[in-house]
Amino acid sequence: MAWIADGDHLLAHPADDVRGLAVVDPSGYRVGEVIELAIDTDERRARLLTVASGGFLGLAASEQWIPVEVVTRVDDRVHVDRHHGTVRAIQHGGSHPVARSDVAAVYEHFGVQPFWTVDRAPSYFHTRQQATSAPVRAEH
Repeated sequence: MAWIADGDHLLAHPADDVRGLAVVDPSGYRVGEVIELAIDTDERRARLLTVASGGFLGLAASEQWIPVEVVTRVDDRVHVDRHHGTVRAIQHGGSHPVARSDVAAVYEHFGVQPFWTVDRAPSYFHTRQQATSAPVRAEH
């Protein structure tokens, strides 16, 4: 895996670059903002989102890794099927190379099979849908 910001790798589908979009939980609460993508260099697909939350002007913000398997749709926001408390319960992040051993606990926390396992359900970053007009609720 590699970080897209490193510039050495491109996504297979440029529209899947969701950096800068807000992430919302099933209730519409804002979890944070996507600041980075970890990509599978073989398939050139996003596998983890780095989401920043909290803080003020970038100071004291926390970062979480979220597997794309919990993304339900992408429009003008990234929608995940876990509530903000679950997402924020596991603090990770950082723009450095990631080995499978580094992220296995993240997949376990979210209860999804890692992308490298043979028996996992096939997943791909969801196609963007037309933007909705539903309001985003403030972070907790």
